[in-house]
Amino acid sequence: MNYEESKAVITYTGEGWNANAKSLLEAVGADSFEWRRPLGRGPKHVRVEAALFAAAEAPSNRPMIHTFWSACTDVDTWRSSEKDRVERWIRSIAAGVEWLVVLAAPKVADKARTELKQSERCISSRDPALLRRVRQMLLTAISNEEQRLGQEVRRERERRNEQGWSFGEYLALQEQLAALLGTLKGAEDEALVQYDELDALFTQFVRNASLIGKVNFVLRNEKQQHLNFLSEPPPWLNSFSAPLKEWRGLGIDSNARFAIVNSDASLLQLRVYLFTRQLNLLLKMNQPQQIAERCLPLLQICSNELRILEVDFPEGAASCWAVQVSLQVLHVCRKYPDQVHSLPAATLCDYACQKLFQLGELLGLMPGGQGPSSAQIDAALWLGAGLGPEPPFGGEQLKEALGSPAAFQKLYLELAELALGTFKHLGRSRSARQLGHQLANFHQLRGDPHLAAAYLSDALTAVEGWPTLEIHILSQLAECLTGEKLAMARARLAASLTLELEVRKQHWHQLLQILKTLDDDGECLNWLFYYESY
Repeated sequence: MNYEESKAVITYTGEGWNANAKSLLEAVGADSFEWRRPLGRGPKHVRVEAALFAAAEAPSNRPMIHTFWSACTDVDTWRSSEKDRVERWIRSIAAGVEWLVVLAAPKVADKARTELKQSERCISSRDPALLRRVRQMLLTAISNEEQRLGQEVRRERERRNEQGWSFGEYLALQEQLAALLGTLKGAEDEALVQYDELDALFTQFVRNASLIGKVNFVLRNEKQQHLNFLSEPPPWLNSFSAPLKEWRGLGIDSNARFAIVNSDASLLQLRVYLFTRQLNLLLKMNQPQQIAERCLPLLQICSNELRILEVDFPEGAASCWAVQVSLQVLHVCRKYPDQVHSLPAATLCDYACQKLFQLGELLGLMPGGQGPSSAQIDAALWLGAGLGPEPPFGGEQLKEALGSPAAFQKLYLELAELALGTFKHLGRSRSARQLGHQLANFHQLRGDPHLAAAYLSDALTAVEGWPTLEIHILSQLAECLTGEKLAMARARLAASLTLELEVRKQHWHQLLQILKTLDDDGECLNWLFYYESY
């Protein structure tokens, strides 16, 4: 079954096929019905959407039923010629394939059921049960195909440690099962399970490879290679260690599946392909809340797998990919107002800020600097080229940010403020203050101490009871204050027992200098009296 297809097939032949018959079969997917499953699994209400094909033009790789439409309305004509035609047609149907003979007249249908001894497969076009019969046959065809593919998938999974086994070929087989289940509207969760299993299986292979590498390293260091009883990672896994040539975001690349099946895909191609399939199914299931929730683990897992498989890529490429994927997922979340302000979306936004900050430092885009050097400009161009000539959503915005300090700062602040506002809205005060601390550092570099002081003051309340962190933030805050507020900060630093005595003395002398500039002598005396007690 083609992985792109989402419909079963109904073929038609015979002189009775007409516009009325076509409109009748097109209504097959209009209503849902119960799908009872084996092995104790609960029933589901599903709809089956089918595509209509002439018998000679139908694809052979999808579940289907064949229909023969007879225009015969006379019993004598049935006996003399039509019966022979129908019997020849039945013999041409392959074993195990569902079929149905639809006759124009009820009396001819009754005769056909008796003479052909196929009471369930002969029906009148006027029978109200026709649509139900067609739906049930389609479901039977799909169930039979599901059992067959399920057995093949289980067999392949059992031999996954054998020589010659390929993850790409296994993916193609399990994806056939996912596409088959996708023909049932209402069973998308069953299709999603197939991609989740592929995701988990690949993750397990990479983890095993990491453990094998660690054990082999220890054994080599101990000069006990004869104890190396662990097998090497499977050869097909090495193909995913190929250097990265591009780091595009989400989207189904027409060549990606072909490359995966033929063991010619990069690690990011595989991960993007699987996640995009999962994302599409989640949207069909109307479960957008899982998209951002699944995205952050994906980015973290890929970061680890790139390291484990020792994939070669330009510095910053992984961060570019993570930022673009985050921008795409956040764009999807914006279509659902209750999701764009969810905790998973805010956490993803915060993660994107961190990666973007790393890119800013790498490429000389941070505020307060002298701008990117020629080498950094070349690196930015190289990273932008890896996003592709026509990158998916967010790619052009990221490209612009990589090449312009102003665009970089704008994008960083947009993401950071969105995450900060969401954390506050959700009552995640500690996360909000931690991010506020990062924003304060950014605004200090921009030369905006007023904004930096606001964020640092808020962050200071989050670390009360943590002397080392409190003093660190207070020291930063002192650089952003003037007047009495600065005097208060210097006094607290001078009184802190966490700092060394020499450092406290420096803050004390600075406090004395500040107090001399204050107009209110009474206030000065209050400060001195209070802090002389320390």
